[in-house]
Amino acid sequence: MAAILLEPSKDIEKILEECVTISVGAGTLGSLYSFGSPPIKGIVDVTNKIVEVTAKVIQLQALIPPIAIQPPSIVGVNNPATILTLLNPINSLITTAATQSTAASGGPSPTFLPAAAAVTTALEEVKEYVTEKLVKPLDF
Repeated sequence: MAAILLEPSKDIEKILEECVTISVGAGTLGSLYSFGSPPIKGIVDVTNKIVEVTAKVIQLQALIPPIAIQPPSIVGVNNPATILTLLNPINSLITTAATQSTAASGGPSPTFLPAAAAVTTALEEVKEYVTEKLVKPLDF
């Protein structure tokens, strides 16, 4: 069972790592936050990846027996459910940060940096949860 769940868990973790990297870079772009400025990707790339992660989490959830709950199970159906709950507010945080990036005469508002940091923090929390609750327990 662990082998079946490990690969999709690692895929989810990798995509979330990419999201964190993009979010950190996009936060430095100010008014270009949404769409980026090569070579730095914009936060729009993260919204696309969130859709991909959500689909992978739902697929992962289908592989876990419905009676498996963590603990005592190594991985339970509650883990993907928690991931989906953690992912839920991220697009709203992105929308808020994107709005703040061009709020003051085409430039970022004073609240942009904290808004962009909130996106990065939320992504890091989801990634950490995936690492701690899925990848580490399954990678033995």
